[in-house]
Amino acid sequence: MRNYALWLLWLTAILALYAAIQARTPPASEPDACKSYIYWESPLLK
Repeated sequence: MRNYALWLLWLTAILALYAAIQARTPPASEPDACKSYIYWESPLLK
């Protein structure tokens, strides 16, 4: 059980780092990512 928690912690940290990098870089193809279908249909927002 502890091993799963460790993997989940690492995965969360990597995803947070990736999200921070994506937020700092200006979007090339999509001007407003917050209005995209994928963003609003994310299971994390439900």
